[in-house]
Order: sequence, then C-alpha cells, then structure tokens
Amino acid sequence: DELTLLVTGDVEAAYDLQVTREGFIVVPDVGQVLVNGLTLDQLRARLNERLGRVYSGVEVGSAQVDVAVGRLGSKLVYVIGEVEVPGAYQVAGSATVFSALYRAGGPAVNGSFRKIEVRRNNQVIRVVDLYDYLLRGDKGDDIRLEQGDVVFVPIVGPQVTVAGSVRRPAIFETIGPESLTDVMMFAGGVEAEAA
Repeated sequence: DELTLLVTGDVEAAYDLQVTREGFIVVPDVGQVLVNGLTLDQLRARLNERLGRVYSGVEVGSAQVDVAVGRLGSKLVYVIGEVEVPGAYQVAGSATVFSALYRAGGPAVNGSFRKIEVRRNNQVIRVVDLYDYLLRGDKGDDIRLEQGDVVFVPIVGPQVTVAGSVRRPAIFETIGPESLTDVMMFAGGVEAEAA
C-alpha cells in the first residue's frame, strides 16, 4: 500500500510513503510510524502528534497535515469450505471478510451462515455470524483481511424451518441456546392475521 502525506502552511512538503510488510511508514525527518489497523482519522491524529515533535508549525496550528490513500496493493486470500466457488482470490488491499465471501459466491446450500472462521497463521482469529449483518445490518465482524488469510465456511449447523403467517418464512440456522423467540425474530415476527 502507499500513502500520500501532505503538510501545508508554514511548512510545505509532500511525500509518497510505502507501507512496509510490518505496517510502518517511514516519514523523512520523523522516522517510523505504525499505520497498520488505523482508520484515516486515527492515522491523521497520529501523524499530527509525530510531526508536531519535528515541525513546530504543526503543533501550533500554522501547518496542517493531511493523508490520503495513494495506492492499495493486492493480497492473496483463500475462501474454502462450503462456498459456491471455493479457491484462492487476489483481492484489494482493503478487502474484508464480506467482500471475500462475495467474490466466492457466498455460503453454498450446505454452508453455515453463523460460524464462518477467519484463520490467520493457522489460528482462528474471528468467528463471523452473517445473521448479525443480514438481519440487523451489524458489520462488526467484517474485519480487514491480511495476506494469506483463510476464510473457512463449515457445514451448516442445526436448522429450523419457519412457515405460515410470518413475515420472512425460511429455514434458519441456530447456534447455542437460541429459543423459539430468537427464531421468530429471524422470521421477522408474525403477520397481523396470524393466530
């Protein structure tokens, strides 16, 4: 990946900075700055703090620091298990679990939507529950993938069929101690004419 750093005001400078494999950039006269895992706002705050030590104008506000993503590299990730098109995928540097699953066609008929594993260095670092996203719009599990990560979709777990006067009749996968109330919430609740 590449970041573009601009300093304007009392000090004028522009740098195109490569992000190392370890997640650092090297800013001239400032040194190494860890950028891995930061949002752009967090990165701006960190660069303001670090550049403020070297350029007094940044500290007092007569010079401004801005940073933009110049170029994102690509990385190879693996989406395997019960997905429509398992395989190795070359994805953008900003790729997430959801975007990788999308590229692989999503979970297949026999694939779990509730226990998708993200593995890094042979360890499970996150278990993703797609119901959080699909039913509630919660993208909390949509983490950014790294080079060589494996997204594994296991066989579907226990299922319950909900039919009749409900808003969303379907087959739902259950995990843990979920109750009839939980399953009815998945189905969107009962329709007005339901008994």
